[in-house]
Amino acid sequence: MLNPLSLDIETAPVKGFPQEYALQPWRVLEGKAQIDCISVAKASGEAILVTNPKQFRALLKSLAGKTIWTWKGTFDIAWLIAYGYEKECRDIIWRDGMIFWKWLDNSQLCERRPAWSLADGVKRFYKDEKWCAPFIKMKKEEVHAGENDQYWETRAKLDAIMTSRVVVAVHEKMDQQRIDSSYITMNGMVAVAGSWVRGVTINYDKIDVIAPAVTVEMSEIECRLGCHEHGQEAHHHMGVNGWIPSKVFSSPKQLGNLLYVTWAMPINEKRRTPTGKPGTDKAALTYLADENPLVTEILRWRQLNTQLSKYLRSPLKAREYLGNDIVHPSASMFSTYTGRYTYSSKTSKKFCTGVALHQWPRQKEFRALIVPREGYKHVEFDAAGQESRLMAEASGDLAMRAVFAEGKDFHSFTGARVSGLTYEAFMKGKAEGNSAIVGNHGFRYQGKFTNLSCNYRIGVPTLRQQARVQYGMDVDFMKAKSWQDAFHNSFPGVKPYWKTAVNIAKTQGYAKTMAGRRMGLMFWKGDDKWSTDSTAINFPIQGAGADMKDLAIQEIDKLFPEFEFWFDLHDGLHYEVLLDTPDSRLIECRTMLDNLDYLKWWGVQPTVPLTWDASVGENWSKLKELN
Repeated sequence: MLNPLSLDIETAPVKGFPQEYALQPWRVLEGKAQIDCISVAKASGEAILVTNPKQFRALLKSLAGKTIWTWKGTFDIAWLIAYGYEKECRDIIWRDGMIFWKWLDNSQLCERRPAWSLADGVKRFYKDEKWCAPFIKMKKEEVHAGENDQYWETRAKLDAIMTSRVVVAVHEKMDQQRIDSSYITMNGMVAVAGSWVRGVTINYDKIDVIAPAVTVEMSEIECRLGCHEHGQEAHHHMGVNGWIPSKVFSSPKQLGNLLYVTWAMPINEKRRTPTGKPGTDKAALTYLADENPLVTEILRWRQLNTQLSKYLRSPLKAREYLGNDIVHPSASMFSTYTGRYTYSSKTSKKFCTGVALHQWPRQKEFRALIVPREGYKHVEFDAAGQESRLMAEASGDLAMRAVFAEGKDFHSFTGARVSGLTYEAFMKGKAEGNSAIVGNHGFRYQGKFTNLSCNYRIGVPTLRQQARVQYGMDVDFMKAKSWQDAFHNSFPGVKPYWKTAVNIAKTQGYAKTMAGRRMGLMFWKGDDKWSTDSTAINFPIQGAGADMKDLAIQEIDKLFPEFEFWFDLHDGLHYEVLLDTPDSRLIECRTMLDNLDYLKWWGVQPTVPLTWDASVGENWSKLKELN
């Protein structure tokens, strides 16, 4: 690690095409964008630069078997894959300086002042060096891609050199467990970069089918709350483009007037905006919903409006811009503080090129919008009851552990407690297709919601709001309380874990997962106490879920290279697999995931079985679990 090798590429649109194509690697396949140069350099300052495209492949072949660092390297790798160099990329051991730094400095402080660019890394670790200021100045210069070759060639060399230097500085501060686990995260870079280039196919015919249900419910909420602006004729134009949402709920000013003037609701001083106005954001509305259930309707409206804008209208904008049915959501690895991916719908503020996959709605009708390419089928590997299993591991709750040790269906177990049935009777009804058990909002669904919500600290009013807003279930206070009571009476070790987790994080200064991923915690007093305590409780569970995902991607990519990574969402990994792939091959992969050697990779052996489900189908809404 004394003098690591780093790589940087500079890209540009082909002459005559828009500037933004320099950020869109799939444009290479259209003949509209290109790599201008590739630089490889060391921290010591030695650097080579290749500008002749005929030499790109030879350069990559010369790096086979070597460890090569990048900065936000999925970008660089995606361009190389678009050029047809995927095999050469797979022969290189890729590492990422930004991800490495996140594994070191992931903390509340960075969450409040996010700064993970290469320039910020140089300032963080080398601010007193004489070469720091000139480098920062150069990075701020506004030079168009493809113009001023000398600038971009110099920048490619310096970016590679500075990446190596930041990596050296981070390495000096890291413990071995975090180094090893960060490498697992980075081993998924080629798979993720390839998915960005290939993109996601959207079934646009389904959008006009879904839109009316969304807009009608929005209209009904507006009518109930007296904020309908469009008259009865609006009911005849509920398509994705014909509906105009009420500005009352989307305008902070108008919503504030409705809440605090018309409805005369109390103002929470802790929830004021930076300008001193009463809050109208999600957090403020959540508090207000405790006072008035009508506010829950507004929260639901906002969720529906998000569905309309992000998952119905955004794909249409992307098709209009891209000219085809394939969108290209850009994955950011280790994007959230827990280590999860997020997906950007844009490569710049103006142009819509993808969709926000990491927030995709649960409903089957929305999932039907995403379809595999022709000749492929959709396969999902889902970490079964992931957060509940990880809670059983962290809390040591004997009853929860027993459920998993005995191979019981955890959501059905809680569903049985909610319904008042024995587990045996519940499973019999489930097998028979009893609608009260397996229906859209049946007892198993209620059990799943209860498990996912009550793992962490949540009050009954907020539980009700989540049921209504996120899951579409209207329940009264007593019903929600009965669900919460059923959970904690069944699993009494969860609440003590909360206290223990907070005490450990206070002592250490950070919360930690089994794999060594950390979240630095420092705001333990005043208004921040509740959120800090909650992070101390949540992070060891949710962060471990991200660790599981990273390891699974690494092993699938290594052992099942014919499976093409597509995207990840929550505790599921989604792949495009050739239609003639036999189910036995998918089951083989699932068996491998069930038997991951966590002791080898994390240095820790979980005592609760961390199992996976495998499902396959023609699209996301028609997946069927493999037995």
